[in-house]
Amino acid sequence: MEAYLKRDWVEKLTLTKGELIGKIAKINKEDTDFKDRTSNNLPVGSKIFPAKEREDILLVENNG
Repeated sequence: MEAYLKRDWVEKLTLTKGELIGKIAKINKEDTDFKDRTSNNLPVGSKIFPAKEREDILLVENNG
């Protein structure tokens, strides 16, 4: 994992995926004007879940 994406404190948490809330629909590498379901690093189709234990954390599942 790239250093700027790694957050040591969150990796120490035990988190459980909630219900699927969406999938990455678009890649945006041009600017920082992000809309819902847009990413600059995650591939299209990556699944997004809330963490059951923390409402401020989203979990992403991808096969890449």
